[in-house]
Amino acid sequence: MSGGENDLYVVGAGYLGKIIGEKWGSKHPEAKMYGETRSYTRHETFMPPGMTHVMRKNREEEGVKCPNVVFCANPGGNKDYAREVFTAMEDVWDGTGMFVFTSSGSVYGEKDGGVVTEDSPIDEAKVNSPLRIAELVTLDGGGCVVRLAGLYSAERGPHSVWLKEKRGKINLVSYKDAASAVVAALQAGINQIKDVDGAPGVKGKVFLAADHSPTTRRKICKVALEHPIYFRRSMPKFTQDATPPEFAVTGARKVYDSSATRRVLGWEPEFPSIEEYFRIELEELEESERRAEEKAAAEKTAALPE
Repeated sequence: MSGGENDLYVVGAGYLGKIIGEKWGSKHPEAKMYGETRSYTRHETFMPPGMTHVMRKNREEEGVKCPNVVFCANPGGNKDYAREVFTAMEDVWDGTGMFVFTSSGSVYGEKDGGVVTEDSPIDEAKVNSPLRIAELVTLDGGGCVVRLAGLYSAERGPHSVWLKEKRGKINLVSYKDAASAVVAALQAGINQIKDVDGAPGVKGKVFLAADHSPTTRRKICKVALEHPIYFRRSMPKFTQDATPPEFAVTGARKVYDSSATRRVLGWEPEFPSIEEYFRIELEELEESERRAEEKAAAEKTAALPE
């Protein structure tokens, strides 16, 4: 069952998949969208308006094929992850649009604080990892790969872990910006196929999505602690004498430079740093609270006898 040229199928329609669907639906309101999950658990929470839920076990029965597919299912608990990617390309992609696989910058080998770009060497220990093999399957099949820095939102991300466990990453990208990078890759692929003037070649390419501001764990936790949902947390101890020893932080292991991705895809993160993200988040929260108070006051006034 095929549809319009902008129809989208998201494999692994979780938190990131939901935002991708929202952004794609806003860009292409006429598009049909499908979100696939392996279970019914919280699927309604992650289905944006206009996205039809498909169970993985019912994929063949549904018979949906779309020109544009995003595979953003988590590899955790999947013994044959690369085959799942291959099967998705066979089952739900009709090959006329773009297939985007969301990967992770963790595949890079740099460990001494150096700069990492899209073409930097892969960690030798991860050459045969499920994630890397899934990347190769995607590239060989004519799709593209978007490697993501550490994902975060106010409620999700490294800070929510470090404020409990005191460890994490240093390169970040918000869920919203990760989703917009994926959408940019999808659109670039469509433009390439349509032979739009100036359209970049994205099929078989690797991209890297990260914000402009590699930062420290301490700074990330400091800014997160200003948000009301973390008021009861305390700053972790990021020192050489941290206990247990594996929580000690000795410096950046790698610094992402995604300037080539931004140039090729015409993509810019809305939030150039986690500090900026939380600043805007707090402003929106305060504005929401102010409006709620005004509404409550107006309702109370309206209820008073004349």
